[in-house]
Amino acid sequence: MTLPGPELHNSAARHLFLRTALVLSLSVLGACATVEPPVAAPDAAATSPANPEPVAPLPEEPATPPLVCPEPEPVEPVVCPPPAKPKPCPVCPVNKIAGKLLLGSVEYVKITPPEVTYEAKIDSGAEVSSIQVSNIVPFERDGEKWVKFDLSSPEGKRITLERQVLRSVSAAQVNQQGGGKRLVVMMSATIGALTEKVEMALNDSPHKNQPVSIGRNFLHNNAIVDVSQKFIAK
Repeated sequence: MTLPGPELHNSAARHLFLRTALVLSLSVLGACATVEPPVAAPDAAATSPANPEPVAPLPEEPATPPLVCPEPEPVEPVVCPPPAKPKPCPVCPVNKIAGKLLLGSVEYVKITPPEVTYEAKIDSGAEVSSIQVSNIVPFERDGEKWVKFDLSSPEGKRITLERQVLRSVSAAQVNQQGGGKRLVVMMSATIGALTEKVEMALNDSPHKNQPVSIGRNFLHNNAIVDVSQKFIAK
């Protein structure tokens, strides 16, 4: 350090100068003491252990397969069935005209007695209805004329009846050929929903097809005949 010039001759000034120089010297030394030397990095070889433990490898992640979109399934076209054809409304058969029963040329008839059903010819040409019988035997009972006769059922069973004689009619009245008279008895005849008590002539001449003939004494005011049909009575 350079001492001041000759102007500092008195002791007080010299003392102040020395003091100031001392403070500056101490400050410089203090600054040098507070600066720490740099710390060297530790040697990796020195800090490493002699026998390092092996590090387990990380498990490998399974490879993800690539996404494959499935092939679209073929879609069958929807085929609508053809619309059903409308069915014609059923035509109910007419069984009455003007309140009268409609009959065909042949109908089923139940004769009572004996409550047996036969095929009957609907014969508007006959005045009196008739039925095929056999073994006709007239007799008297209590002064009245009666008759005994046999009927044959559709199954071939013989049925014997006795009925009071009402009168006798000609073969023409029952629309039959031949001469002679036919005894007439009272019976019930049922065709469809119609039941009537009618005079029935006993005919011992065989009918061509049907054992019973229904004449005008049943049909009058009760029925209309359609000869183009059969078995239509309800």
